[in-house]
This record gives sequence, C-alpha cells and structure tokens, in this order.
Amino acid sequence: QDHPSQLHALIMDLCHAYFTSIGHLQNVAPHVPLSGADSARLGRECCSKEAAELSAQIVGVHREIDKVISMIEQDETSEAQQVENISSLCAEHEAVTEELRAEIASAQQCSLSVRSDLSELLREMAEMR
Repeated sequence: QDHPSQLHALIMDLCHAYFTSIGHLQNVAPHVPLSGADSARLGRECCSKEAAELSAQIVGVHREIDKVISMIEQDETSEAQQVENISSLCAEHEAVTEELRAEIASAQQCSLSVRSDLSELLREMAEMR
C-alpha cells in the first residue's frame, strides 16, 4: 500500500481501538459509588490493569501513525519534481494509449478476417449441400 493508504488504515484502526477500549472498560467496570469512604480509592483502582493494556495498544497505533507521517514527509518533493513526474506519467500514459489503439486496430482486423473466413466457409458449405 502507498503511504496515504497506510495512514488511512491506521486512522481507522485508531478509531476502532478507542471505540472498543471505551466499550470494554464500560463492560468490565464494577459499580463504584459516587460518594463514601471507599469511592475515591475504588475509582482509582477500578480497571487500572485493563486501562493500562488498552492505552498501550492505542499508544502503539499512534506510534505507527507517526512513522507513516514521517514517511509521507520524506516522500514530499519539490514542485518542479512533481511537475516532472506528472509530465513523465502523461508521456507514459500517451504511449500506453497508443499501444492499446494499435492492439484494438489489430483485434478489429483479426475480427474482420475471422468473419470473412467464416462467411466464406458457410458459403462453401451451403454450396456443397
């Protein structure tokens, strides 16, 4: 995949990681009272292991995104280089288009020849009957 496509996939992975992390934490979290002697302690201790694991996964995706962004920045070229690349691609496109036109013309000629041969064969078979 090209770098922008990789970045797109990683961003989708990141969104999925955030979404599933929040859902997972909501599912495993026990009831913690809003007030009372133990509420602050329970709130701090609640799901800390799960939260650490899930946050490590999210940080990992962020690091991968940073790597791809660095690669995209390295891929950037000057405007002159981009114009040269576009010109080269246009020339390549024109050459391929001409090849395809020649192939189409050849295929059309072959088709006409086959039709002519088939018509002649059918005519000869009709004469034989």
